[in-house]
Order: sequence, then structure tokens, then C-alpha cells
Amino acid sequence: MGADQKKTLSPREVMGMFVGSWNSEMTYMFGDDPAKYQVRKMTSVLKWSPEKHFVLEQVNTGRVWVLTYDPTKKKHRLVVILPETTIILYGSWDDAQKSMSWQGHDDDGNRLKGYHRVLDKDHHEWELSVSKADQLSYRLAGKQKRRINPGNQAIAD
Repeated sequence: MGADQKKTLSPREVMGMFVGSWNSEMTYMFGDDPAKYQVRKMTSVLKWSPEKHFVLEQVNTGRVWVLTYDPTKKKHRLVVILPETTIILYGSWDDAQKSMSWQGHDDDGNRLKGYHRVLDKDHHEWELSVSKADQLSYRLAGKQKRRINPGNQAIAD
């Protein structure tokens, strides 16, 4: 492989890009009126499970987040469990775009579609559209910046 060619990432390498301690900003977008948007800031830590089959997050907002890879479907799977619903997304990684395309649903019959883009090792952005009966209900958008945490090497594993 030449020096100018990029190596295709394995599913585990893709999952590893999510691991770390992050400052996040998430915007709930209802309609086209920015005055109705709601912004939420949070800190989260995503870690490998002991056998490195899952990337796990549990934040103080009552949410559990689990990322894995399904070798049969050849898709990443993201499950988000909230007290009010569970979301299941299937993702396809695009090495050239450094982006995951997501599609899935929640328990309430909403369809979800979006992306998660890795801008560089310390910055990510994502967007997710939530629709019911082919009608857009709202959008979510987020930006993540890796927290510098030299005292906790386990975060980078």
C-alpha cells in the first residue's frame, strides 16, 4: 500500500473513535424557528466493555448508550435506552467521508435517520432526523469535543 493510500478501518477501529471523554452540545430543533430550538450541554465518557465488543456510555441524564458491530449484517448497531423509549439504529461506515450513516426506529414508531462524522480525532459532529408517518417531527444535532484527561489512561483504551 502506497503512502498516499488510506487503510480501511476495521469495525473495532471505527468503534474506537467513539471511546473517550467528551464535552457535547446537543440542539433539539423543532420546525424552522431557531427561537424554539433547545440547546443542552453535557459531559460524557464512552468506554470499551471488558472484552471490547461494545462501547458503553451511561450519563447522569438517565440514558444508556451501547455501540457494537453485527458481523452477520455487516452493520454497526447503536442502542440508546431512555426511561421513555428505546432507540435502535443501524450504521454503515464510509471510510472516505469518515462518517457513519444511521437508520433505525424507536419504540414509539418513529423513524430515525442521520449521520455521525469524525472531523478529526478530537472533534465529531452528528445530526439525526426523527419522523413519524413520513412527517418530520424534529431534528437533533450535536458537536463533540474530546476532553483532555491525561490522568485517566483507561479512557483512551
